[in-house]
Amino acid sequence: MRLKLLSLFVMLICAHSIWAQAQHRITTSEEKLFKRKALEKIEELEYMYNQLLEAPSYEREDIIKNVTISSSEFYPLFKDDQIQVEDDFRTRATTTNKADFKRIDSYLNDICLYYGKSDNGVFKNANKKIKLINAVASKVMAAPSKTFMFVKVSFQVDYNGFDSRTNQPFKKPCNRVAEIHVEKINGTWQFTIDALRFFTDNEKDYSANVIIEKNSTDKPDTETEKVAVEEKKKTLIKNSKVVLLGFKANEKWGVRDAETAKVIAKPAFDEIEEFSEDELAMVNIDGYWGYIGIDGNIIIKCEYDNAEAFSKEKKGRARVYKGMESFLIDKNGNKVK
Repeated sequence: MRLKLLSLFVMLICAHSIWAQAQHRITTSEEKLFKRKALEKIEELEYMYNQLLEAPSYEREDIIKNVTISSSEFYPLFKDDQIQVEDDFRTRATTTNKADFKRIDSYLNDICLYYGKSDNGVFKNANKKIKLINAVASKVMAAPSKTFMFVKVSFQVDYNGFDSRTNQPFKKPCNRVAEIHVEKINGTWQFTIDALRFFTDNEKDYSANVIIEKNSTDKPDTETEKVAVEEKKKTLIKNSKVVLLGFKANEKWGVRDAETAKVIAKPAFDEIEEFSEDELAMVNIDGYWGYIGIDGNIIIKCEYDNAEAFSKEKKGRARVYKGMESFLIDKNGNKVK
């Protein structure tokens, strides 16, 4: 009897493990969706901050309920009203990135109290908008043994408001991280903020727990290949040496010579930007950025979560973002100081 119970227990553990692993397998399209939705949550967070600051006191309670408590009609901005937030607004006027965690509703109420419109209608921070800038989404992650996934978004809070208690300005830059909870509910992916805190130099990377599988695509027939329509065109570079156009066909971007119509790079990129003065263009494949040369070849492989163009202002270098890290690279892709 004991042996049977032990065997059943082991089988249940194995079944749970297999089920959990299945939750952590996503396609490249889903990965791109998760990152895009995570960044949209930061845009929603910015809107909510400014909505709260400008709202009269009698409207704030409803706003806070709408962003923290789910209903049958919609999912809120935050996972629930119990999440703990590391307070940036109450402490930034007087201290550094050290603060106690507090429940989300207390955090939002304190923002209103110290930076928002007062009960008598006085609003010292009128026309001063909170901006959440330089948002970068991490790889899709999953903590061990957890059935949900998440995306970390690092960003900065840019605000010129004053704390009404001290009349001190909000300190900048304020580096923050939001963890976006990703879970399939009733057959639909749902995205909510599950954590909000200061950015640290030792952010943990749990992306190894998520397997990204390429989408299966049907082979195009010859007729489809023949009539691949160029949906969009844009000039990528125009100088005395060459004029190159970006063209979009079958949902992918390629590069061709404007004069000869010769295809320099077949349509293989999800996104493509103009060539810089250093004759390198940013391209995106499956959500990751890299760079190609004017010959159409990939010079720096697509491995960055976000990237900027090479420029003279950066002395011929470019800033890239990978995970929670940001650094400069040279034209060979080498990390430089």
